[in-house]
Amino acid sequence: MSVKTKSTYHHGDLRKALLREAPGCIAEQGLDKFTLRGLARDLGVTHGAVYKHFADKRELLVALALSGHKDFAATLRDAALSDQGVEDRIRLVARAYVRWALGNESIYQIMFGPRLNEDGRHPELEEAIEDSFCSVDALFTTQSISKARVRHLSVSLMTQLHGYCDLVRLRRIRVRGAKAAETYLMQSIDPLLRGLCAELDV
Repeated sequence: MSVKTKSTYHHGDLRKALLREAPGCIAEQGLDKFTLRGLARDLGVTHGAVYKHFADKRELLVALALSGHKDFAATLRDAALSDQGVEDRIRLVARAYVRWALGNESIYQIMFGPRLNEDGRHPELEEAIEDSFCSVDALFTTQSISKARVRHLSVSLMTQLHGYCDLVRLRRIRVRGAKAAETYLMQSIDPLLRGLCAELDV
């Protein structure tokens, strides 16, 4: 990671730099050991300058989670709304999910890690999480089933994908790289895929 001097930053640049550099620091140090002071030190700025943009560590994590959910939801929605049959679209969403989660591991960990809005200070985060679920809902909304059933199927799919990503990330499932992770997923997801298609009668 390159170290920047204080003179590198102009008004408005530091916030972007903090959000850009934080995931790498979290990957190196772990989420628990990551601090704003450490991030300031890595960037060559005072911790006071950092606190002008983020009052505490949680505010920075919320900002990263919001940005992550926006990109994650768009990625899943593109796959879910592709011009293919539902079975192929489920496979596309599964691949897109795993590719994004493993390619943005630090941010994904923040997005689906310890709850950041426990005290209700950040309701926008709940909306962002819901948007990610709605992106998967798009797989099933064209079928003749209720909204409640659509969400049930989305949760079933996301639960398996999230569990798979965690097992790969924690090396409980050992694969050689992201491409191998996608390949193995496609093999292991077949039972769930058959169940989803049976529910949809396709």
